[in-house]
Amino acid sequence: MTEQELYIHIPFCARRCAYCDFLSSTGPELVRRAYGKALTAELDAIGQTNPAPLRSVFWGGGTPSLLTPAEFSEIAAAVERNFTLCPSAEYTIEANPGTITEEKMAAWKAAGVNRISMGVQSLEDARLQDIGRIHTARQAKEQFAALRAYGFRNLSMDLMMGLPGQSLAQWQATLRGAVTMEPEHLSCYSLILEEGTPLYQQYEKGELSLPDEEEERAMYHWTVSFLSECGYRQYEISNFAKPGQESRHNQGYWDRVPYIGAGLGAASLAQVNGEEIRYKNTS
Repeated sequence: MTEQELYIHIPFCARRCAYCDFLSSTGPELVRRAYGKALTAELDAIGQTNPAPLRSVFWGGGTPSLLTPAEFSEIAAAVERNFTLCPSAEYTIEANPGTITEEKMAAWKAAGVNRISMGVQSLEDARLQDIGRIHTARQAKEQFAALRAYGFRNLSMDLMMGLPGQSLAQWQATLRGAVTMEPEHLSCYSLILEEGTPLYQQYEKGELSLPDEEEERAMYHWTVSFLSECGYRQYEISNFAKPGQESRHNQGYWDRVPYIGAGLGAASLAQVNGEEIRYKNTS
């Protein structure tokens, strides 16, 4: 039976970031519980018609780590009862500093999570405040260390360059600081101003000071060179990994591995009679 991947969308955040146009919003506990029940019903239905083994599971958002241990475990149980994970399956959850607790880590471990993708974005408090993040640089470092101490051996970190007020030297300090924490994987994205976001509105009013194109280009080229020197291989435009630590789930998208998207706005790719069919849940 052909292997496939599973993406689970959790659309809840403690607060929307100023740059974000993803399908996410703040949601009270009552809404999260109702969403969880709908999501488990969807997974049960998918499992009856498409039970192929999973080579990867990826919980994205939003902020999946915002879920309580009970909320997470209810959905994870639906994955377990409907699908078989391949022995080498990669099982990832996105987590934001400021939302990680020991109880949550225990629930993730119990479900089989073996990879954490941590949304750090910056190790400068001023930059974090400018883009509306809920955590500090110190919290990011402490919670990264807590994940490592709890036994997670495959940790990824998201970082952003080209942020408001950010200089090349400041970006270099953030990336150097991140590398000292020894993540297995780094995703280094340039800020994109999306229409309708608070940062875009500030830009339209002339209230936003951004690095110019030359400086942002210098940030990117320095990133590629520096991370190569530190032993990270660039395998996608924004993704860098220690040897053998590339995101299997991400690579599956590029390799056209069939995938199922569960939850609001999630997309799927199926192969039917040799033909690729892509479809997407309502947003």
